[in-house]
Parts: sequence; structure tokens; C-alpha cells
Amino acid sequence: MSIFISIIAMACLGLTHFINGMLSRHYEVKKISFFTHMGGFLIVLMAAIFFSNFTFSSLYWGALSGIASAWGAIFLYRGMSTGAVSAIVPLSGVSMVVFSLIISILFLGERIGLFSSLGIVFSIPAIILMTLNTDHSNSNYITERKKGGVSQAIFSGLGFACQLVTLGNVPSSGALAAVAVSMFVGATAIFPYAKPSIFEVTRSQARKAMFAGATSALGLVLYTIAKEGQLVIISVLIISMYPLIPVILGVIYLKERVSRIRVLGIVFSISSIVALTLGGNSNV
Repeated sequence: MSIFISIIAMACLGLTHFINGMLSRHYEVKKISFFTHMGGFLIVLMAAIFFSNFTFSSLYWGALSGIASAWGAIFLYRGMSTGAVSAIVPLSGVSMVVFSLIISILFLGERIGLFSSLGIVFSIPAIILMTLNTDHSNSNYITERKKGGVSQAIFSGLGFACQLVTLGNVPSSGALAAVAVSMFVGATAIFPYAKPSIFEVTRSQARKAMFAGATSALGLVLYTIAKEGQLVIISVLIISMYPLIPVILGVIYLKERVSRIRVLGIVFSISSIVALTLGGNSNV
């Protein structure tokens, strides 16, 4: 059941990135991120008031998660502004997986078995291949910038890894409260970075970003619940497969053609999820 909940959480986060990806074509990413965090905060707060325990633990870990989320987002935006997006996004995703693995083994004492190890092996190329930009129309521009933003991408991955690991310490009874705090702290931290002309946005764009935030918050709540039945690193690895969702939605709704590279990425993603499911079911 925990694996299934993690997959739903992954789908929610993937849908969030698809919506925000569409909005980013017309609106600055850092401003989208602010409204996304605020939308998640408002929706989850209403649910948390009635259905969650506001304990010190949930508030503490939620706040740390929000700081880590903002850290990851800001470094990701900086990396995208100084380096090739086709390199920065995959590197950030892979860094998130690697840092999560290091933290889970060194600090949480988690140990993984054969199938889970295979899941890790499959997940890294899956992230790279599915987020790789196969449009070579700006190849000279990409070549000039490909070395830029590498350190920012790595720091971004560290931030997102810490976000998920800190939420992993929250009991399911306090999941809603923790995610609400996380979203609020994240929005507060991102606001100064996105402040110039932040409210120059249409109501439609704001609503879509806030809906994406609500979807993202649901995914994080489900992740927090799912991790109680399995290792934190397994939940993180399944969550990291979220690029699979934008790729599929792009084909269905935008009629995009899927390159052979991304098809291979989909194959690696499915293989990773299958291996992690087998590893989770075998309790290794």
C-alpha cells in the first residue's frame, strides 16, 4: 500500500510540474513558484485545522522542509539563469536522489536490498533521459552555457533532498500541518527573490499556479503518509520519477512527439518503479 500511495504522490507532483511548465511559457518561474507555495499553503491549512495534529514535531520539521524547499527552488532558478536548462534540471534531479541516498544511509541508518538497489540504478538514467532537452535548434547557445550553473544545480538537489527527508520525520497524524507550514515558509523565503512585479499576473494564471500548489501539497502529504510503511529512500526514489507524468501528459494533451531518448527514459522509470515495488514488498 505504501508503494501505491507513493506512486499517487509522484503523479501529483508530476501534474504540478506539467501545469507550472505550461505557465512558465508566459510567466516567470520564480513568481509561479511563489503562488504555487501560497496555493498549497491555503488549501492544506484549511484541511489541517480540522484533520491534523499541530504538534511541535510537525511544525518544526515542516518549517525545516519549507526552508529546504525554498533553498532548492532558488538555486534551481539561479542555475537555469546561468546554465543550460537541459543540463541543470537533470543534474538537480540526480543530485536529489544521490543526497537522499547518502542522508538515508549515513544519518537514518537505512539499508537497502537487491531490488531496491536496482531501482536506484534505473532511477538515475531515467531522470536524465526524461528531462533531457532534445531540441538542438539552440545547440551553440547550449554549448556556451553548459558549464554554467552546475554548482547551483547540485545545491538545488541538496535542498530538495532535505525537503523530502525532513518531511519523512513527520508522523502521518501531523502530515497536513507539516505540509502547510512547509508551504508557508517556502513562500515566505521565495517572496523577496520573486518580489519585483510579483503581482503583475492575471487572475487565471494565479488560480492555475495555486491549483498546482494544492496538487503539490497533496503529493507531499501522501508522501509523508507513505514513508511510514517503507524506507524513506524508497519513497524519495519513487517521487523522483515525477518527470514521467509531464512527458505522458505532453503526448496526450499537447500532441508532442516523444523522442527515442525519452522513450528510453520512460522504460527506465517503469523499471525503477517495478524494482522498488518488488524491493518494498520483500521488506529488504
